Amino acid sequence: MKGVMDSPPRGGLREEFGGAPRVLILTLGLIEEFEDVHTRGMHAVFEDLITPGRSPRAREVIDLLILGLVGGGMDRAQARALVEDGLPAGLQRHLSVAHALIGVALHPDVWDEVDEDDTDAEDGDAEGKPTAVGSTSAG
Repeated sequence: MKGVMDSPPRGGLREEFGGAPRVLILTLGLIEEFEDVHTRGMHAVFEDLITPGRSPRAREVIDLLILGLVGGGMDRAQARALVEDGLPAGLQRHLSVAHALIGVALHPDVWDEVDEDDTDAEDGDAEGKPTAVGSTSAG
C-alpha cells in the first residue's frame, strides 16, 4: 500500500524514527532558524560532519533532526520526543542521519547520482544508511 511517505519532495530524506519511516526536509526557513539559534552556518556544520577529527555539537545534531522532521510535516513536540528518545546512545546514528540530511538539502543533484549508483548494489541498504528520496531522475 502506498502512502504519503512514498513520494516526499526532492531534497528530502526518509529515515526511521519511533519504529516508522519519517520524512525529513530542511527548508530555507528551517535552515535560517537553525543558523540563528546556533550562530553559525549550515555549511560550517556540514564541514564538521565530513572532516575527520571534527564533529558538530550534540545539540546541533539533535536540533537538525528535529527541524528536519518538522519540515517533513511533524509537530515540533513529537519530533523532539522522537529524536531525543534513546540518547545519548543513539547519537552516532543521529550524526549519520544529520550528514545525509544536510547533504541532500544542500546538494540534491549529488544525492540523485548516489541513488542511481545504488541501483546496482545488492538488495537492501547498508545497516543504518539513510535513504535520500524525491529524485527527479528518470529510471
